[in-house]
Amino acid sequence: MTTGATLATGSLLASIGAATEGDRPLLEEPAGWSSYDGNARNTRSRPSMSSIEAPETIAWQYDENGSPVIVDGTVYLQTNGEVHALDADDGSQLWTSSDVGASETPAVAKDAVYTAGSKLTALSTETGGVQWSVELDVEESVTSPTVAFETVYVIVDGTLRAFDAADGTPRWERDTMDVAYSPPGDDSSSDYSYGFSTDDGAIAASNATVWALLDERRNGGIPGTDALAAIDPLTGEAQWTEHLELGTVADGLTAIEGTLFIENGVGEEVVVFDTESRERKRTISDAFVTAATEDAVVTRGRNGLEVTMSGSSWSEETVDGFGAPVIVGDTIVVGYTADTQKPDMIRGLDLEDGTERWRLEFDERQWMSGFGVEVIVGDDIICIDRAEGLTALRSADEGDANDEEEAEEDEDEADDNETGDEDGDETENDGDETENDGEEGDDETGEEETDDGDETENDDGGESENDNEESENDGDESETDDGAGETDDTAEETSDEPDDESYESGEETDGDEADEGEAADEDGDSGSSGGDEHQDDESGNGGTDDDGTSGEDDSETGGEDDSEIQDDDEIEEDDEEPETADEADNDGAAADDGTDDPDEMPGFTTGAGIAGGAIGLEWLRRRAQDIG
Repeated sequence: MTTGATLATGSLLASIGAATEGDRPLLEEPAGWSSYDGNARNTRSRPSMSSIEAPETIAWQYDENGSPVIVDGTVYLQTNGEVHALDADDGSQLWTSSDVGASETPAVAKDAVYTAGSKLTALSTETGGVQWSVELDVEESVTSPTVAFETVYVIVDGTLRAFDAADGTPRWERDTMDVAYSPPGDDSSSDYSYGFSTDDGAIAASNATVWALLDERRNGGIPGTDALAAIDPLTGEAQWTEHLELGTVADGLTAIEGTLFIENGVGEEVVVFDTESRERKRTISDAFVTAATEDAVVTRGRNGLEVTMSGSSWSEETVDGFGAPVIVGDTIVVGYTADTQKPDMIRGLDLEDGTERWRLEFDERQWMSGFGVEVIVGDDIICIDRAEGLTALRSADEGDANDEEEAEEDEDEADDNETGDEDGDETENDGDETENDGEEGDDETGEEETDDGDETENDDGGESENDNEESENDGDESETDDGAGETDDTAEETSDEPDDESYESGEETDGDEADEGEAADEDGDSGSSGGDEHQDDESGNGGTDDDGTSGEDDSETGGEDDSEIQDDDEIEEDDEEPETADEADNDGAAADDGTDDPDEMPGFTTGAGIAGGAIGLEWLRRRAQDIG
């Protein structure tokens, strides 16, 4: 077994800077769907994705078709010799690079898009500007570029060429590889020189190795039998070469660690090849296209899909119905059309048992068969060619995510505003309740002031100025303590029924007049039974006992109460805002109860004159008792 000549113009491992394990360069797994058949291994799978959402809508359509890849939220489309960069979210054009001679599927690595055609060109992913370009002098054909080990590999007219990915410097090239062959039953061997296949998918990479298909039609190989080469990715030297079985015409490679899947289009089969033993492990019949992971392989043939996993397998038969499959986590994504009465569709099948998980049907049938349909899977979109142009499919959730976020923000803002309004209403309502309670506190304070007034008159002999000052102080303290207590209770009631109270406050009140009017209605309006009961039970002013009689001796209690009411009115005139008519009704009892007429000023009423005379008689009576 010998090798052909090698032109090595590149540098070795240390200067390349590729990731290594000992002396073995490691393959860096790219993000997204980065090149032909998805990645440098050609596995038609997305190993970094655990699942995919069911597409439910067309997200956007672009008016050109071609060969796309999708990386980091951008679609890079080769079309008509140009490269167009599209925003994967909405399909808007980011940039266009013309005159690059592109004819194949681009490849993306790091910050560059690599295109092959008449030239090999590296474009900036951000701007589309040319980073470097190399003329390829193509006379016949060129493969789509494969990027691995910081190197760009292309096969040009049967020659494998390697370029530095950073600046386009040629590293090495191989025009032929020698392969030893021993005919069956013959111990002797002969070397045959092979050129490289120019089919897309003829190059694949795995750790420490570049794999390449050798084409017997070039340079005198064994007729009807192709070969396989394992190549050092940094030097271009052959690690080993091997003939495939007689009659094997290979046109595609898929690489996972330890295994190659070699597609044989002529024989409509896929050869499962062990790279350690360099032997065929088995053959999958009725198979043209392969999708693979470390745990499963899916092949598409003329008559359907076949899936082989560790310990299980299944198949679904449909003549020319399936397109090329893609494995995304535990789902197979595939284009499908079979029944001429049904529209084209994309299906999602369970990888383990083939159960259909979802399907998206188009409005019409455009594909004559599903056989040539390619699906390209990005992080959150699926791209496919339609007559209208490149079409991106997306789940409804993904498509509406931005709108939903904006709607949620608007909703939150509206809720905040509404909460602020409700808080304001509740606060206003609480203030009404507190004012009411404070007035109730005034009534209770009246009782305490009456008692204090009795003691003051007995002890001090009726020094009215001191009495009034003490009564004012006592009244202030009583209002503070009792009012606060009642406010706490009212706050609890308000929290239990905020909507009703806020609604009533908003409908029935208006500003300060609403506060005062509501307080008057709740505490002492003659038409409000609740206010009357509260006055009767707690204030004692003009109230009656359970037996219907007046509380104390009318001449004593009534007079003292009336005088203290006058003092209380003076306190309110000093410390509080002017009362409304309703509040005046509340502070004074009804005329039928023997209290002041609310329409007359305190201290200048008929009731006050009678009360003053009664006080004078009472003082004379007590004075006489003391003398006696």
